[in-house]
Amino acid sequence: MYSALVGHFDAQERYRKRKIALSANDDAAKVLLAFVRAVRSGVYSKEVARFSQFASSAKNDLSNTVSIRWPLCFVSAILDDEAFKCLHAINSFEETVVVPLHTFAQSSESGLDWEIIVKAGILISALEASLLPTAGGPFGIAEGLPAGECIRVLYRTLPEEIQTLEAALEEVEKVLRAFASICILLTVTFVFSRSPVIDGIVCLRSSTLTRRFGYQVKLSRAYPERDAPPSLDKCILVRGKPPSGGNEVRGWTFLGKADIDELVGCSLQPLVPSEWPPVVDEAQP
Repeated sequence: MYSALVGHFDAQERYRKRKIALSANDDAAKVLLAFVRAVRSGVYSKEVARFSQFASSAKNDLSNTVSIRWPLCFVSAILDDEAFKCLHAINSFEETVVVPLHTFAQSSESGLDWEIIVKAGILISALEASLLPTAGGPFGIAEGLPAGECIRVLYRTLPEEIQTLEAALEEVEKVLRAFASICILLTVTFVFSRSPVIDGIVCLRSSTLTRRFGYQVKLSRAYPERDAPPSLDKCILVRGKPPSGGNEVRGWTFLGKADIDELVGCSLQPLVPSEWPPVVDEAQP
């Protein structure tokens, strides 16, 4: 994992050389769902045996259970496999997650590496919801979706000139209009690292409902400087050193530790900082 972050290891090339291709009898959607669920839960199944050569096992001494984990570089390589790309509309997990994490991992005090880890959890959770109708998706946004709706997962990085929530929501509407005939689960994030209100938007649009959630990622016990904007249906704070249980302040839903663990999932858990750097905005509202 360290070698992948510092650039001395090409996981994509290793995967291309060693992977076991899907056969004509394989159901790509079934295989991808099994892999995504294993990435999130850590539970091994025979459907993911072909990918086990890229994984490791971790024992939980408290529960005496063993989990399977894939380094993020191999999670990305597998999700970017051509056999699975037809099942989602995320151009490249490598470019969306691994490359920026490599860039920001050397300066953890900025909090940008934590943002990338959260974004990875959101996208993998969204992918699970697109493959499994009972999955709630990131922040539960897909809960209660009518039966028969087939979700298409999309990701967009907002243009650099987009620096306000209002402009971001206009861009979201453009994407919704471009895919008017299908149910989509869209995640958008800002290039502008100091966006004043939120770090990203997760939007679900089906034939019967539209939900727009905003989220902000904070280091340590930092709090949003502003009230949650009313133009969003829900605003979520994902912070380091989370409380044992969630709560709500100034319209923001603060995720508790169990919620954040569920969002990040088993394979990404080693990337969560074990120590959180001090931040300047420690004051609580």
